[in-house]
Amino acid sequence: MKFLSLIVILMIFSTTLFADLTTGLIAHYPFSGSANDESLNQHHGVVIGAVPSVDRFSNANSAYSFDGVNDYIEI
Repeated sequence: MKFLSLIVILMIFSTTLFADLTTGLIAHYPFSGSANDESLNQHHGVVIGAVPSVDRFSNANSAYSFDGVNDYIEI
């Protein structure tokens, strides 16, 4: 019975995990060294004051550092 319950739970989660994320997508910002929109919609950002930084996994140029005063990304 526990095994069957586990299979049902996995089937439910697998359908939601692999949903099509491009449907209705407006913009995609992977922060790979720029604030460019990687979708086909071309909603590129303009970085004002913020500087590329390492992300929480130590990947260089995969996040932005803001000073908390006047840094922002304008879309």
